[in-house]
Amino acid sequence: MIAFPDSDFAYVIDELLHLLHSFPEILERLEADLDRHALVLKQARLNHRRACAGTPHLPGLDDPDPVEAIAPSELKLGIGRRPMPAQDVLFCLVCRYFLDGVKSVSARSFFAESRTVARYFSMQGRSCPAGSTITHNVNLVSQATLDLVLDRIITTIQSRNLDDFAEVTLDSTAVRGNTAWPADSELIAKIARRLHRGLCQPILEGVATSVASRIGARCEDIEAARQSIGLASGKGAKEVRQHHYRLMIDAAEYVPQEMGEILDHLATWEHGHRPGSRGYQRWMELQARMTEDVSQLDSLIHTTCRRVIVGEHVGTAERVLSVADPSVAWIEKGGREPEVGYRVQVAKSARQFVVAVSVPEGNQADASMFQQTCRDAFERIGTTPATCSADDGYASKANQQWQAQQGVQTKSFSGAKGKKIAGEEAWESKPYREARRMRSAVEGLIGQLKALFGFGRVWRRGLEAVKAELTGKAIVYNLYRLQQRVHTC
Repeated sequence: MIAFPDSDFAYVIDELLHLLHSFPEILERLEADLDRHALVLKQARLNHRRACAGTPHLPGLDDPDPVEAIAPSELKLGIGRRPMPAQDVLFCLVCRYFLDGVKSVSARSFFAESRTVARYFSMQGRSCPAGSTITHNVNLVSQATLDLVLDRIITTIQSRNLDDFAEVTLDSTAVRGNTAWPADSELIAKIARRLHRGLCQPILEGVATSVASRIGARCEDIEAARQSIGLASGKGAKEVRQHHYRLMIDAAEYVPQEMGEILDHLATWEHGHRPGSRGYQRWMELQARMTEDVSQLDSLIHTTCRRVIVGEHVGTAERVLSVADPSVAWIEKGGREPEVGYRVQVAKSARQFVVAVSVPEGNQADASMFQQTCRDAFERIGTTPATCSADDGYASKANQQWQAQQGVQTKSFSGAKGKKIAGEEAWESKPYREARRMRSAVEGLIGQLKALFGFGRVWRRGLEAVKAELTGKAIVYNLYRLQQRVHTC
């Protein structure tokens, strides 16, 4: 192993390298992830070459060799190298989530000044990659590989007798998504501008020019109304905002109508790109994005009219909350300030190790996620814990009975609901009192996750990407907690 300086980060990296030495299957799985992505890129290159095979070439240039069609299952990687070896990818994954990013000024300074980073890459005979290279390669790590790393960390903890995992505690927390606060006027203006930019693409020059010009004029009207809405204040501000919302809706309603006609025309338009070429792929992506934007804009106009003009209550499940990340939900929890993001389930052990992270879609109730989160935790620790505790948000007869079927001895839910389900005698017993006392410790763990590793906000977008990011942060937290236990025992 490499001799590192005496610091928490160095100890975390040391634990990571011990983990990779003990479980070589981690790097094998990671190499498979990188190879899978490389094969996808190679297939795209071959498709492009085949699509362009009949294109006339410049005078004096030889035609390239013909490319035969190859089934994806028969495609193999040839010569060449990956931008980063698998071990470096995992090293940079830990760096990224230890620092909560690699592109910020503080992260770049850390990479430049860190003796641990310099010593690691010096021993590998390589230089530290750029932040964009790190981000790209870390994002290629699959959820299955991240789960495997978390599994092996728990196995390591068990083998060192640092935790018996006889107790599991659940709690949920609001995690802010990487998106702006969902003001309807802002969202309408953003989507309209994006549609206008799509129509201004060079490929549509001469085809959608007149439509782009008309929609551009409507975007100016929408933007003027948005600014007026934002500036309205004082007495009569509500009426002023309502007036400008009417003007905005009148201008915005024109956009889906025009876009619907041009999209119908573009669906059969001869754009000149051959199927399989890069230009064809970009064209199909542009069409799909504009179609989705029209649908979102239409929905926004409808809900805004109901909410602002009619004065009707519109549930958050019906509203468009983000242009950047459609997966976010409106999260209200425990009387705190609401967040636009994700309601994340976390399960921990008595020694404050994270044993499960679950990211459901939408703002699902805690009780509905209890069994799935417990299954993930029980499977990871390889046994059924003697005690399982959670707050009264998880309390239900069905969850109590499910725990009994799994063999959990102390099934503790806090609060009045938990007391009613458990019964007076069990509620006052010593195991249940101890379980309720231990339950409050999960708040400290979540606070530490947020304070040290940025668990309270995600930078990636989309449900699967967010789950991967939060799992990565749980991995780094467990390595951090593992080195703490090792060096204090």
